[in-house]
Amino acid sequence: MKNALALFLLALAADSSSAATLEFSGLNTNTVAFHQVASWDASSFSGNYHFTSIGGHLGAWTTASNGTFVAGLDNNPQGGTQNVSISDYDNSGLITMSEVNGLTFSVSSLDITQWGGYAAGSILPNTVTVTFNGYDSGDHLIGSSSCQFSPTTGAAPLLSPCNLGLNDIAYLQVEQGGYNAGTAFQFTHVDAYLSSAPEPATWSLLLGCLGAAAFRQRCRRS
Repeated sequence: MKNALALFLLALAADSSSAATLEFSGLNTNTVAFHQVASWDASSFSGNYHFTSIGGHLGAWTTASNGTFVAGLDNNPQGGTQNVSISDYDNSGLITMSEVNGLTFSVSSLDITQWGGYAAGSILPNTVTVTFNGYDSGDHLIGSSSCQFSPTTGAAPLLSPCNLGLNDIAYLQVEQGGYNAGTAFQFTHVDAYLSSAPEPATWSLLLGCLGAAAFRQRCRRS
């Protein structure tokens, strides 16, 4: 029982220092519609992750105004500041996510949606597929996973959940699509954790082991 409890507490300590759901409310501002930045660090109690863009303009639509792209339509996803999403203002901008200390990490899921609002009558694809690629420290592609969303017109974007399951990567990259083609996107609520932490699926196993140990201990005492 003591060994099982020690294992559980060790795993809990690793998880509390490493797991993170990254959001981008810090990019929200009351002065501009699209807040452009050279780079952005998304930090929480658990980890620090660095976002940059190659050949593009990293940033986010804010809740300050409807923006200038489609008058009268909000470009920030529905839900307000908590759903402010990171993106790239330019077609083909390459967004990169890494851990600030160069540690390997995993990304289990995120929320994604269209880049901005579209006027009624716009011709859009039924479904957009966005591919996220994970690389090791030697720049070798070690995993890819795709997210999908369905663009809509006449309303602010609505976030769609996506499971990625990219493990033990040095950095994550994704290429921005095109607004006119309806393939551009923004994303938030990135579930990331350092590779030293147990994967979410491991918790059920750890709890099961702890429960079994507790049951055996009770049986010995009875």
